[in-house]
Amino acid sequence: MLIAREARYRSRVNLRYVVMLFFIILGWVKCLIFTSTYTFMTNSLYDRSAIENLMKDMIGSKNVDETLADELLVVAFDYNSQKPRFFSKYFAKQDPGIYKIKTSIATGGSSAAPGFFQP
Repeated sequence: MLIAREARYRSRVNLRYVVMLFFIILGWVKCLIFTSTYTFMTNSLYDRSAIENLMKDMIGSKNVDETLADELLVVAFDYNSQKPRFFSKYFAKQDPGIYKIKTSIATGGSSAAPGFFQP
C-alpha cells in the first residue's frame, strides 16, 4: 500500500509541473495580449513629427499671448475632454495654465494630418 501511494505521488508531481507550466504560459500570453492591446489603444497611428517640424519652421516658438497680431484665435479639439478648445490672447490671460502654450502646438492641434500625406 505504501508503494502504491508513493507511485501515485510521483506521477502527480510530474502533473503538477505540467499544470504549473501551463498556467505560467497562459499568464504570459494574457500579459502579452494586454500589453499589445494597451499599446495599440494609447499610441497614435500617425507620426506627428513631420507636422510639428513644419509648424515650428513656419510659425516659430512664440506663445499665443506673444503674437504680433491684436487678436489671434486658433480652434483645436481636446480629445481628453471631448470639447473644442479656443486658443487666443484673451484666454491665455484668463487661464494661463491651460491656454499659454506655443502657437505651433496650438495650430498643430487644429490640423488633421497634412504632414502625413504627400501633396
